[in-house]
Amino acid sequence: MGVYDVKRMYCIFIIVVLCLICLGCGKRDSVSRFNREYEKYNSEYIELDLGDSSFVHYSNLDEVNKIIREGTGVIFIGSPKDNLSRRVVSVLFEVVDNTDLDKIYYLDSLDEIEGIDSIDSLKMPLVLFVLEGKIVSYRVGTIDDKVDLSDDELIELYNFYSDGVHKVLQDACDESC
Repeated sequence: MGVYDVKRMYCIFIIVVLCLICLGCGKRDSVSRFNREYEKYNSEYIELDLGDSSFVHYSNLDEVNKIIREGTGVIFIGSPKDNLSRRVVSVLFEVVDNTDLDKIYYLDSLDEIEGIDSIDSLKMPLVLFVLEGKIVSYRVGTIDDKVDLSDDELIELYNFYSDGVHKVLQDACDESC
């Protein structure tokens, strides 16, 4: 092997390492984007310490509408400047930690979303549980649109989201279990 071949292999090795570093930095940045967006308002709204948010997928209107028409997933529509959305986030993250759900589609606007016209009092936060193009469950707001929930209310909200996630994952136990 000549000097030219060694230099060439060394350059290829350096390029591969740099590409891996860049990919890792990009992944870390997208993972923390949601955290940064929500946690930057901790001084103005209820405080959040979100931890890992790698399962949050910033979505767009086309993708969300396609899921509602023919896909499967959990869609969270909320705003970092809304205390109810912030409360929902903390409970949803806990549900994700305790289930096999690996992605929540996130959108920050209700405008032009298809198939949600029948939902009463359409507002944020809204969590949709969609299975094969059918909304199998949804929740608008929290319990009685309260931010400060009692322990029992937090458990009720957690259980509602957990049931919705299990419907989407199709691992929910019904009467036949």
